[in-house]
Amino acid sequence: MKKTVSNSVLLFTLFLVYTSPLFVDVATSNLIPAPPPTVHVYIRADGTIDPATTPIEIFGDVYVFADNLLNHTLEVQRDNIVVDGAGFTLKGVDVNAGVTLSGRRNVTVKNLNIRNYLVSVRLQQSSNNVISDNSMITFMNVILDSSSNNQITGNNITSQDMGYGFGVRVNSGSSKNTILGNSFIDTGIGVRVEGGDNLISENHFIRGGTNVLVWGNYSIISKNNMVDGRDGISITGSGSHNTIFGNNITGKSKCGIMLYYGSSNTFYENYLANSAFGVKLGFDREYPDRKVENNVFYHNNFVNNIQDVSIGCVPDTNFWNNGKKGNYWSNYNGTDNDGDGVGDTPYIIRREQPRQLSFDGTS
Repeated sequence: MKKTVSNSVLLFTLFLVYTSPLFVDVATSNLIPAPPPTVHVYIRADGTIDPATTPIEIFGDVYVFADNLLNHTLEVQRDNIVVDGAGFTLKGVDVNAGVTLSGRRNVTVKNLNIRNYLVSVRLQQSSNNVISDNSMITFMNVILDSSSNNQITGNNITSQDMGYGFGVRVNSGSSKNTILGNSFIDTGIGVRVEGGDNLISENHFIRGGTNVLVWGNYSIISKNNMVDGRDGISITGSGSHNTIFGNNITGKSKCGIMLYYGSSNTFYENYLANSAFGVKLGFDREYPDRKVENNVFYHNNFVNNIQDVSIGCVPDTNFWNNGKKGNYWSNYNGTDNDGDGVGDTPYIIRREQPRQLSFDGTS
C-alpha cells in the first residue's frame, strides 16, 4: 500500500513538472504589450515647438516636418502660420485627433499623411483656415465645430473602417466653409453638413454609404462626381433652400437623390443614372411633421434607373419644371412633333399609392 501511494505521488509530481511550463507558455503568449504613451506636440502661441526635440523645422511662419511622428498628436496654438507635412506621416493609436486647431485663424495644414486616429483634423471655433493636399485614413477625418470660412481642398480621404465614419463633418454653427476638389473613398458618409451656407463642389466620391448628407440650409452642392455609393445626395432634418446642380451620380446606388425631409430646395442639371431610384421623395408612410414640399426639379437627366422617381407620403406641391422646361427621361415614350426639345405629352409615373401623377407641372 505504501508503495502504491509513493508511486502515485511520484507520478503527480512528474505531471506538474512537465505541464507547468506549458501553462506558463500559453499564458504569456497571449499577452499584448500596451502601446507607448501618446506624445502631444504643440506649436505654442509664441511660435516655439513643445517638446523642442520634435523633428519640425521652423522657417519664419512655416513649420516643416523633418520626419514621421508616430504615436504623436499636434495642436496648433498660433495664428497665421503654415504647417507643411512635406509628405511625412503623423500616426496615432485610434484615439484623439491627429491635428487640432482651436480658436485659430489663417492656419494652413498641408502635405501631411494622417493615419489611425479617431479624427484626422478637428477645427473648433476656428476660421479662415486651409486644410489642403493631405492624405487621411481615420474614422472621422475632418470635423468642423462652430467654425466658418474654412477651406477643405484637394485632400485624399479614405475611411479607416470601410463604409463607416465620416469624410468631412460640418457641425451646426459652422457656415461659409468650402469643401472643394477632395477624393472620398469608402466613407460611411462622405460629407455631412449641418451648418448653413456651405459649398460642397467638384469632389469625387467612390463607393461608401451616403456621399453627401445635408441637414442645414442655403448650401450649394455642385459638380460632384459620385460612383457606386449606396446613396448620392440625401436631404433631411428639415434642410431647406439648398441648391443642388451639376452633379453626376452613377453606378450601383440605391438612390441618386433622397429627399426625406426638406422644402424649397432646387435641383437642376444633375445626371442620375443606373440607380434603383433616381429620386426618392418622402417616406413610404406619413410623418406629418416632416414636410417635403415646394422643391423644384428641372433640366435633370434620368437615365436607365430601375425607377426614376419614387414618391411617398408627401403633398402634391413639388415641381418638375422651371416654368418652361422639365427633365430628360430616358424611358420617355412620347413624341416631339414640333422639334422644340419638349415632349408633347407629359411623363407619367406612379406614386407609391395607386394614383398617377403628371410631370408637366406639379407632382
